[in-house]
Amino acid sequence: MTLLLRTVQLKTQREPAEGLRIGAVRFLPRGVPKEDYARLDYFDVWLPTLAPSRELLAQFKVTNISIETVLKRYRNEMKQTEARQTIQLLAELAKRTPLAIGCYCEQETRCHRSELFKLIREAAGLSPELPLSEFCIYTIRHPDELSEALKLRRAITWQEHKPWTQGKHLLGNARQNNTRLPILFADATDCTRLTHWAVVSRIDIQAKATRYEFHSLRPLRGRHSPQELTLRSTGVKIAEGFIKPYAICKIPKFLTDSEARLSRESSH
Repeated sequence: MTLLLRTVQLKTQREPAEGLRIGAVRFLPRGVPKEDYARLDYFDVWLPTLAPSRELLAQFKVTNISIETVLKRYRNEMKQTEARQTIQLLAELAKRTPLAIGCYCEQETRCHRSELFKLIREAAGLSPELPLSEFCIYTIRHPDELSEALKLRRAITWQEHKPWTQGKHLLGNARQNNTRLPILFADATDCTRLTHWAVVSRIDIQAKATRYEFHSLRPLRGRHSPQELTLRSTGVKIAEGFIKPYAICKIPKFLTDSEARLSRESSH
């Protein structure tokens, strides 16, 4: 079963086939006439029922509680009858017509819309996480940078001095197909080792440089090498001695197997 559901940042340009844009926010945009909400790409329908409570928003702004705690409390708030039934309604509607749920936050991983997306998928009887795309991005990074990124437990933005044009195109396709685009990291000091993977959430290209954002960084289980990856362009495995810092590959079996195992573990 396919759910025609995506998340968006409000006031961003609408994507093709986005469908009805829903503002799951507590407050209306300041200084914007009601008749301009849709025209200015805020939302078609305001649905504060699915927004965090005023109390939770205030706690997040003035205290040091983590985003994990905020999302957990938000999930508990969504157990209230009105919110729960609204989520069930959206789950049924998304089986039939495209919906986009949005908030003003720029970084989705630090926004309640990421949790709302999971709640709607669960209400539809699906896994809360989207499946992985059939392709992935391969790149290299120094192990010290990866270790520091692991400690932060949030979305990370890095820059590369090369335009990731195909990667940006693949990310757009992944969003349209309701899948997640993985990125695999090799050890920049030893390019024979794949060490970590994450999910790409944003790719911006400026001139000849790329800024990319990813989240859910985690170490790979076991020892893996770039030679297990198949290049999308040629259909052959990456050769030994491959030193390019960027490539588009078919998703490796060890990654899909790992995701299936995590899905089974989370369901128990």
